[in-house]
Amino acid sequence: MRTERTPGRLPDPEAFTKAFGVGADPKKIDPVDACGVALAAVQGLQERMLEQNRELARVQADLAQARARLGRLQAAALNERK
Repeated sequence: MRTERTPGRLPDPEAFTKAFGVGADPKKIDPVDACGVALAAVQGLQERMLEQNRELARVQADLAQARARLGRLQAAALNERK
């Protein structure tokens, strides 16, 4: 839907209500509902980011341990050659 007042595409109010289960009037989107959905999305993305940061920290710790073990193995191999 495109009008002079609202350029661009707007979400369909009925689809919005069906998708998110909010809205008293299926013919319009209440700004409070839209803000609530946007806030929930931001919170979900933040939680996902925090989970990915925790996973990254675990992977980095595993990598550091693997590098340390590799260093020890290389040192042991060099000592055996002598």
